[in-house]
Amino acid sequence: SQKTMLRQAKTFLITTVAELAELYRSKQVWFHSTRLG
Repeated sequence: SQKTMLRQAKTFLITTVAELAELYRSKQVWFHSTRLG
């Protein structure tokens, strides 16, 4: 049904955003640590 599709899309979006946030955070940490040496 449409409800199931919506729920799946929602879960997918949340997971993607969470993964992107993780990636962004680790990138920032890496950037700062390399700049500081």
